[in-house]
Order: sequence, then C-alpha cells, then structure tokens
Amino acid sequence: MIGLDYGCGPNPTLSGLLAQHQLTCHNYDPLFGFNHPLQAYDFIFATECVEHFRYPKDDFLKMDGLLKPKGFLSIMTDHWQSLDQFATWYYKRDVTHVSFYHQRTFAFIRAQA
Repeated sequence: MIGLDYGCGPNPTLSGLLAQHQLTCHNYDPLFGFNHPLQAYDFIFATECVEHFRYPKDDFLKMDGLLKPKGFLSIMTDHWQSLDQFATWYYKRDVTHVSFYHQRTFAFIRAQA
C-alpha cells in the first residue's frame, strides 16, 4: 500500500511511523516544499490541515483525484458544534485557521464523492 500525508507540515511524522510498519507514505505540503508524485494512493491522511484550506473545494477535489477507487481518506480536525459554542471556540482564534467544519459539512462532502 502507498499513502500520502496531505498537508504534512514542516516536520512530517506519519511517513516515518508508517515506514516502521512497512507502509510507504509520501509527503505533500505546498507551503513547506513537500511535493507528491503524481499517482493514485491507497490512503490519504489529512491531519490538522483542512482548517488551513483557503479553497477547500479545490483541495478536497485534489485529494479525491489522488485516491484510488475504494481508497481510504482520513481527516482529523476539530468540529464546531453550535453557533453558541463557535462564538467562544478556541480553534477559530488561530489566524491560520480559515475553514471550519461541522459534522454535517463532512456528510455533505462525503455525499459528493
């Protein structure tokens, strides 16, 4: 299996952890100079990066295009729960967080695939 750590950040760790289990994982992060080979992946991890997407649709379409049929996409980010909670939510105070997601957002995205 070959995977991709999409938005790996300046110090990729998943690829090293997966290599310990004989899994290949390429690193991709346009901000930190990690480029991926153009190929289809068995799995893609997007860990704590989707909140940084300025054009989320573009990135989700890019990930979908890089994923093999029946491939696995794993996304980790914090979700907002309610408008009341959003007002005081710590996650939105990070100025690099520009996209926020609710569980319904991911249900919508999943339905588009």
